[in-house]
Amino acid sequence: MPTRSGRDRAARLTDLYVREHARVCAFVHRRPGDREAAEELTAEVFAPPGSA
Repeated sequence: MPTRSGRDRAARLTDLYVREHARVCAFVHRRPGDREAAEELTAEVFAPPGSA
C-alpha cells in the first residue's frame, strides 16, 4: 500500500501530466517532426524515475 507521501506525489504527478501533456508533446513533436517519436519521448518525460 502506498504511503500518504507516495499518494500525494502520485496525485501531483497526475495533475502535472493532465495540465502539461499537450504542451510537452507539442514541444517534443517540433524536434523530431514525427508524432510517434514525440509521443514516446513525452511518455519518457512523465515516466517515474528509474522506470526507463
